[in-house]
Amino acid sequence: MPEEYSLSTEIGSSTNVLIIDEVGEFVSLLVDSLLSRGFNVYYFGHEPKLFFEYLSHKKTFVYLTEVNEETSFEKIDYLYFFPKIDLDNLRKVVFLNRNFHCHVLIGIDYGFQQANELEDLSLSKEFVFKLVLFKDVFGPRVTSGNLGQIFSTASVGDRVMIEQSAEELVSPLYSDTLIKELLRVSFLPYGKGRIYLIKTEEINGQELVSLLAGVFPEVSFVLNQNQSFKENGFVPKSGKTINIRENVGFRVEETAEWFLREGRNRLVKNQEEPKIDNPRFSTEIVQETAPPPPSLEVLFAEKANDDTASQEVKPEEEKKETNLVETYWQEDKKKKKFVRKGFFVFLSFLFIFFCFFVIPMGLVLIFGINGFDSFKSTKAGLEKGEFEEAFKSSQKAEKYFEISQKTLSLASPFYSLIGLEKQAKSISSSISFSIQINQSLKAFLQTFVKITEAGGGFLKGESVDWLEVQRIIKTNYAYAYQQASLAQSSLKEAEAGFSYFKKNDIFSLAGEYLPEYRDKLLKGQSLALVLPEIVGVGGRKTYLVLFQNNLELRPTGGFIAAFGIVSLENGKLVNFEVHDIYEADNQLKGQVEPPAKIKTILGEQVWYFRDSNLDPEFSSSAEKALWFLDKEMNVSANGVIAVNLKLVGKTLNILGEIKAPDYADEISADNLLQKVIQYSETTNLDKGLNKQEFLVSLIKAVYNQAQKAESKEVVGLEGVVFSLLENKEILFYSSDENTEAQIADLGWDGNFRQYQNKVEGYSIYNDYFSINEANMGINKVNYFMDRTIGHEIKISSQGTVQEKLVLNYENKSPSENWPAGTYKNYARIYLPKGTKLISILKTDPENSNIWTPFTDSAMEVYEEYNKTVLDLLFEVPVKTKIKLEINYELIEIINLSAKINSYLLMVQRQPGAYSDNYNLIISFPENLIPLRVIPKAVIGGGKLLINEKLDRDRIFQIDLAI
Repeated sequence: MPEEYSLSTEIGSSTNVLIIDEVGEFVSLLVDSLLSRGFNVYYFGHEPKLFFEYLSHKKTFVYLTEVNEETSFEKIDYLYFFPKIDLDNLRKVVFLNRNFHCHVLIGIDYGFQQANELEDLSLSKEFVFKLVLFKDVFGPRVTSGNLGQIFSTASVGDRVMIEQSAEELVSPLYSDTLIKELLRVSFLPYGKGRIYLIKTEEINGQELVSLLAGVFPEVSFVLNQNQSFKENGFVPKSGKTINIRENVGFRVEETAEWFLREGRNRLVKNQEEPKIDNPRFSTEIVQETAPPPPSLEVLFAEKANDDTASQEVKPEEEKKETNLVETYWQEDKKKKKFVRKGFFVFLSFLFIFFCFFVIPMGLVLIFGINGFDSFKSTKAGLEKGEFEEAFKSSQKAEKYFEISQKTLSLASPFYSLIGLEKQAKSISSSISFSIQINQSLKAFLQTFVKITEAGGGFLKGESVDWLEVQRIIKTNYAYAYQQASLAQSSLKEAEAGFSYFKKNDIFSLAGEYLPEYRDKLLKGQSLALVLPEIVGVGGRKTYLVLFQNNLELRPTGGFIAAFGIVSLENGKLVNFEVHDIYEADNQLKGQVEPPAKIKTILGEQVWYFRDSNLDPEFSSSAEKALWFLDKEMNVSANGVIAVNLKLVGKTLNILGEIKAPDYADEISADNLLQKVIQYSETTNLDKGLNKQEFLVSLIKAVYNQAQKAESKEVVGLEGVVFSLLENKEILFYSSDENTEAQIADLGWDGNFRQYQNKVEGYSIYNDYFSINEANMGINKVNYFMDRTIGHEIKISSQGTVQEKLVLNYENKSPSENWPAGTYKNYARIYLPKGTKLISILKTDPENSNIWTPFTDSAMEVYEEYNKTVLDLLFEVPVKTKIKLEINYELIEIINLSAKINSYLLMVQRQPGAYSDNYNLIISFPENLIPLRVIPKAVIGGGKLLINEKLDRDRIFQIDLAI
């Protein structure tokens, strides 16, 4: 049966977090951190609602007064529980976990009384959660606990008694550091019964007093020398230790500053202004002004009036005039001196401005640009497979970005003075964003170097420590994902800053590829969970490899032309052999009754291994292939891997030309398909080789060349395998249920998908389409075939959905001569369950203007894999074109009364099939407005036009609003 499949769309993409808090204080920092990452946070617990008054404007924060079984949640993705005294609220946590299948993290102090019970519970399979232990927390807002009480008391008093001896050890854990580790652990791949112990460097009582005395110089700290040594508290039987190394002195200083500042703020707030009941003086403000300078007339008049006794005034007047000239000369001198002084001040200002504003910003921009250039080199190295060079470039980028960020942080206060705080913040955000991306890539590169070493050794048949590879992938990819997620959450804040560096192209590129990159990191972590099991660590594994020729298309990728048997022992490749499919079929003893379609269409009366992949659900076809392998070759296998010629072509692209043994030709990626066609027409009678053995010879040659691959080529091969798994050109089936479930989650199992019909809180309409073809003409005509798909969807004003599929086929075969010829197509079209078929029409091969209905004998309608199936058989003759038109109506009706409707269409492609041009047209009522369309579309006249290549499974999302 098909697996449940949650679509990676933007529907319900917000993450909901519930915090049940019995501790308070530092947990509020967790609330702030989650909100800054764009999460919706529900808080229930210790702190009063008034405490979170500063978050009242946040629509993403909800304060709960109660949490019980009646509390209505749309969904819960993560749940944090911090018990203090007992586990009374644990029942609520278990209930919510079972209802919402959320990730649960429980954080406790080492001294928690019921820690043993939580450890025992973590080892059971009934309730899966992560348990994190910590102690000696301090920092802003933390007033409880030994260290919290010390800081709180020291900020208001002059003498603090510390209940600790000089020799007793403490492990100071800064609250911000604790929050970062809690977030990191909660985002790690989910494991069962995992326990994490957060530890910091220990210091004794005397060292603690020295640190405190440095930040509280007026406070006397006294150690209680009679205090007996305290136990460290609960010690779990097992768990992963997280060792924290940081500058404790710096953190103590930050904490002291916060407590002292808060103390001053409270003091100022509590002081009341003096009240004056009967003011004696007017409150009107009188501004005094200086009297104007005396005029020359007044000056002379005053001098004349003072000298009444003497009649000889001329010599005196001359003297006064001389003094007046001298006065003006002095004033002029003072003015010049003032100008010189002003010029000096101006130059000083320019110097200060240049030193504190221009130079720092210049350094910020220069080092930032160098960082971005190194970042580009990292990307180029990744694309070329030069991982060592890419890693060196990422280290350079990290150094440049850090210098740029530190320079900016030092200069930021000065920029605030001249009103450039906003610009500085934008630049800082862009640098922080780049650092996060670079750190993520660096962790990814470190991991991939190890994977490349392991892959190269594996191909050569060497022993590989897969458990160590698994550990590195899980650890580094978790960190890389965390940093990429932080960058994703800060995209909007970072965008403006890139324009200052003239690097908008880098930002656009990062924004475009971040979601895909994060998805790959998650898939890498998921694969790591079952990697040791797949490669047979601690045992032996055997896999059947189906080499399918997609020039003769079959449901799972092509006609099974050859097969391989891969043997692994304790993670080591011990044997790989390739056989022609007829070698096995010739050993079938007895007769196997074939399916009806093989009997009626192929005319076969016996079912063989080569036709075992008729079921489009790969797991079903794989099980049949394993049955035939057992009966014909007496070999049992643990799983099946299906590949087609696309893997061979892309491998040749990396390894270069290869000469197949027993054949004189050089085979390359460019001429591969032509050579397969050529050797399908002829046999090598001189060496007794039949038509199918060319592929066997080629596969052996490719494998031998791959064993000699250099590290750069191994990187390329790993990239090819991953991309073909993503595009369903490589399929995987495991008989181990756990491994198969993990592969299904990755989407590499080749099975049909169905997604959740409803997501609470959203009006969602689900649609589906997939076409699966089988070439039943016993030829290689798919090499000469072209196909395009037109899909029209009409949403009526009543909410009904009618659709029309138009399949265009062109057969470019030069003649009827084998391996070309007529395309005898057994096609199955999968639509949503309950679809009502209206009509199926087909054009006449001789006249494309003549449409004829499909006859009942050439079609069937039934249900399979929770889908409605249109089962068709038709032919496309040589050098002709035909069209199929299929009209149908879905039984579900869109609820157009909802404010917003999301229409989701999933199109699944067939392995080995064409990368069709897919033209989608969606018509909708005039009163609806398309708010969001993924991917981009041309919109006009009540229609959406989308054109895509079906080179992988596609999901189309259209949000329509009233």
